[in-house]
Amino acid sequence: MGTCSICNKDKKLTNEHIWSDCVLRVFDEFAPITFDNLRGRVHLADPTIKDICKDCNENLSVCDDYVGTLSRKFIKKPISNEIIEIDRQ
Repeated sequence: MGTCSICNKDKKLTNEHIWSDCVLRVFDEFAPITFDNLRGRVHLADPTIKDICKDCNENLSVCDDYVGTLSRKFIKKPISNEIIEIDRQ
């Protein structure tokens, strides 16, 4: 149990990937790693945090998909003088 960083309710917290899988797939030539400063280790795994509840975690999928779309479109190739429009809906 803990306080969810998104809804601020006291609930059981779940692991959330810091970088969405759809963003990591854009950089598939790089292996994701996690720096564990507390234990002085580096893990070959995508980093996660445990600070949001299951409900909020599930609701992030729409945002993850959108960030993945932006990543594929703009990060893999150089950004020219294109205007980036963000759909805030």
